[in-house]
Formats: sequence, C-alpha cells, structure tokens
Amino acid sequence: MDDLHSTATMQYRSFWIGCSDDACLESGWPSEIRSETVIHTSLANQMPHGDLGILAALEWAINVHNIERIVICGHYRCKVIEAAAKGDTGEIVGHWLSPLKKIVAQHQEWLSELSSEQRLDALCELNAVYQALNTSKSAAIQAAWRKNRTISLSAVINDLSTGRLRDLNFVLTAGSDLPKEFESAISLLKDRWLVLTGSPTL
Repeated sequence: MDDLHSTATMQYRSFWIGCSDDACLESGWPSEIRSETVIHTSLANQMPHGDLGILAALEWAINVHNIERIVICGHYRCKVIEAAAKGDTGEIVGHWLSPLKKIVAQHQEWLSELSSEQRLDALCELNAVYQALNTSKSAAIQAAWRKNRTISLSAVINDLSTGRLRDLNFVLTAGSDLPKEFESAISLLKDRWLVLTGSPTL
C-alpha cells in the first residue's frame, strides 16, 4: 500500500513519446530518469491530432504534473517506418502510418541520393521532427505556452547500436518561431545526410 501511495503522489518532470517497436525504450535509462517521466508509445512515435488517448495523457501531464519538458523520440532501423515506406502494412496500420507517405514524398528528391539503410535512418529522423511539430500544435501545449509556461519540446533519435540519443536540433519553447525552427532543423538534417553521401547540398 505504501508503494501505491508513493506512485500516486509522484511528481513527473517529462513526457516522452516513443515508438512501440523500440525494444530499448527504457532499459538504458537511469532509474531516476524513468521515475520522473511519463512514457507514451505508439507505432512510429506518431502524434496524430485525432488520437484522444495521447492528447488526454499530454494534457494531464501538463496541467496536473506541471511537466517541464516533452521529448519525441524515434529510433534508427525502425521496422515500422520501413514497412510504411514500402507500403507493406495492414489496413489499420497503413492508415495510422499514412502521414509517413507524405514525408517520403516531400523529401523524395534528396532521400533518393542515400543508400537504403541511410534512407531508412534519415526517414526515422525526419519522422521524429515532424511528430515534434505535430505535438507543438496540440491545444494543451499551445495553451501552456500562451501562459508562458517553461515547457520545452524537442526531437531526438535513439541509436539502438550504441544506446545513445542524438539531438535533432529541434527544440521549442514558448517564444520559439515554430516555422523558422522547423525549417532550420530539416535543413540541418538534410545537409548532414548529403554530406555523408558526398552529394552536394542544394
């Protein structure tokens, strides 16, 4: 009973949106970080505005637990994103992952310059940034930022081979210029991948 009371009165600091297919989601975290983080997972760490479950959890974390940061975390070699890119999904999963098709189409020109493995990993990074963008537009976050709440939102990628997180250069706060920050993050991401291939950046 004491353990239940401790859990009920716990003060969380972070809200983490990860991928259901990320087997290393929690195993590499220090216990003190896990204990202060609300973790929500979905296939390919999607953040659709029609998903009332994640929107309710996010609103609760912001208004009740007064969280200070929100992290959207993808992971390299994501089998879910690979299946979506190939169109190899079932009807319901295919509908859930339909936003990924738009991301692929929008960035197809430079993604085609990469090897198949690089293309998958770049798409995993792109997806994390796009889902962070979607998250930033949610009603709960917008309301908190209008009140100048000190909540940061960022996109990262989990490298399962090393267990380390890569910062994707997309961090938003109440005063951020969202379109400018998004464009900058996408540009940096694209340039980094094209440099790795030796292709000239546009």
